[in-house]
Amino acid sequence: MGCNPCSAGTVSDTPGASYCEVCSQGFYASNDRTECVECEAAYQCSAGTRTPCANGELSAAGQANCKACSPGEVPDAGGISCVACEPGSSAEFGADECAPCTEGTIAAAGASHCTTVEAGSVPNADHTAARLCPAGTFSVTGSAACTPCAEGSIATEGASYCTAVEAGSVPNADRTAARLCPAGTSSKSGKECVPCTEGTIAAVGASHCTTVEA
Repeated sequence: MGCNPCSAGTVSDTPGASYCEVCSQGFYASNDRTECVECEAAYQCSAGTRTPCANGELSAAGQANCKACSPGEVPDAGGISCVACEPGSSAEFGADECAPCTEGTIAAAGASHCTTVEAGSVPNADHTAARLCPAGTFSVTGSAACTPCAEGSIATEGASYCTAVEAGSVPNADRTAARLCPAGTSSKSGKECVPCTEGTIAAVGASHCTTVEA
């Protein structure tokens, strides 16, 4: 009766052995089934067999099981340890790489998710923090850029909307504040100061011109 080869995950290093032995956890059987070899980093070895860690998992040498990184972390290039995501990116539990923040979102280092910026602000260039919209502009929640105020409206720094100016006034050049129409002009729409027609007058900040009494 012939000798039987050791089955997968088992070894025998003794001539004339009556049985093959299963490798300990963290070790796997060599190709010739003569010795147990320590499991390499980025692999898991159990019951004498070796399998690579899945994407988003890692292990040091001699491990029986791979593990996933915590949220906000991903495996390093060698698959041995977890590293935190850079600011401006994030990773969910078990992710194999950090994902950059999308438009209108930001993240600090080691973030599990990117956060939507509040109204009146937008992300900075690298999506690491929010910056206020300058006066004369506004933004709604999650905006990628600040929007200039429309004609006849103004806004202060960090505004979530622009406010229409009152009758008798118009926005200044950069739409950061209102200015009164000068005497002899009027404004109903807040877009421009219109000179009074012949036979009418107006004081400073007038919404309409008044006919001169005879």
